[in-house]
Amino acid sequence: MNKKIILTILFLIILVQTVSAEGLSVQLKRTNPGIAKIKPAELIYDIVNTDMTHQIEGFIWCRSPDDIKVSSTQGFASGSGAQYISPKFYMDEGPSQRAVYLTIESDYEGDFSTGCTFKYAPYKEINGAVLYQKMNGVYTSEKSDDIFRELRLDKTVPFVSSEIEGDIYCSSAHCSKEDLTINKIPKSNALLWGFVGILAVLAVILLAIIKRK
Repeated sequence: MNKKIILTILFLIILVQTVSAEGLSVQLKRTNPGIAKIKPAELIYDIVNTDMTHQIEGFIWCRSPDDIKVSSTQGFASGSGAQYISPKFYMDEGPSQRAVYLTIESDYEGDFSTGCTFKYAPYKEINGAVLYQKMNGVYTSEKSDDIFRELRLDKTVPFVSSEIEGDIYCSSAHCSKEDLTINKIPKSNALLWGFVGILAVLAVILLAIIKRK
């Protein structure tokens, strides 16, 4: 067997290892818009691992603009700030899946980009040791920058004015402020329900007074 054939076989082995570790995908499942100063927005992602030979270690890193805050509510510990880093999490070999919920807060209306990236590293457990796969397919037991792949989660999330009263919906998973559906509550109805609520509270208080007497 000549050197050319040997080099070709080695290249194919490395190529297969590299491709097998790329069986990870992140899809934006839903966007829930927010109300400035009142209600946070929410981005819901599905993370799917279809790599049958590697487990996944990963985390989310967000470099957000100064006028929004990113925090997680499910799947990761809470935190917020212009630069948000989630705790590490792990996924089993494929097929495996998990949902990630990120909340975004803002004091201003408009469309905002979260600036988030999902950083992950495929690894195997061999003889009780964890071996990470580098980008070139080589395995190592040491953690370094070259073992982490990146998937962008940089999506736009809309916020409406705090003066809007009613339910807000996105027409699709990816949406901006122009794509929102707003079911406004008429002010007359809001006042009516407020008046009814006050009457109900007064009735409860009156019944309590009567019972005591």
